[in-house]
Amino acid sequence: MGCDVATHIDSPSHFFEEIHDGSTARCIHQLGPDELVAKGAIIDVTEKVSKNNTYQLMPQDVVDWEKQYGQIPKRAIVIMKTGWGARFNDIDRYENKDKDGVCNFPGFHPDTAKLLIQEREIVGIGIDTPSLDYGPSKNYPTHKIILGADKYQIENMNLEGVEEGASTTFISSPMLVKGAPESETRVFAVVGTAGNKS
Repeated sequence: MGCDVATHIDSPSHFFEEIHDGSTARCIHQLGPDELVAKGAIIDVTEKVSKNNTYQLMPQDVVDWEKQYGQIPKRAIVIMKTGWGARFNDIDRYENKDKDGVCNFPGFHPDTAKLLIQEREIVGIGIDTPSLDYGPSKNYPTHKIILGADKYQIENMNLEGVEEGASTTFISSPMLVKGAPESETRVFAVVGTAGNKS
């Protein structure tokens, strides 16, 4: 059964047998409700992506967001909203491959992944593109940083109508396939539940 399709969650075992601290990498069925129900920190870079299809979320984007909304809440899921979801039903535009077959879509810069792991307390990250790493990536450094730190990540999210800020709670309900490294999931965005700073 294909699990790495549609809106889905990657668990640490998607990339690792052992994570950075030497412990066994967790699978989908080992993610707990205290992680899968989380405050959202939604960073909207749609305008930047409209000018640069391979834009990467930078640490400065996080700093600028926090100036407006306050520091990312503890045990939040950080969501990069790119506007790419509007392309979802057109696979050619969604993958956006160039003449060499390289995908071109936005993602998290690895320096931002490091910031979120080392200086914030998050449960995971999510995005409305096919991958948390930007399209041209060949070795997926953001995947390795996030999953290696025992966090999860969600790809192909539907973020249309979900606004930037810190007032949304995300509830992720993956298909609990025992031993699976990733799994399709439903993600519910409950607006106005987490307290927003203006």
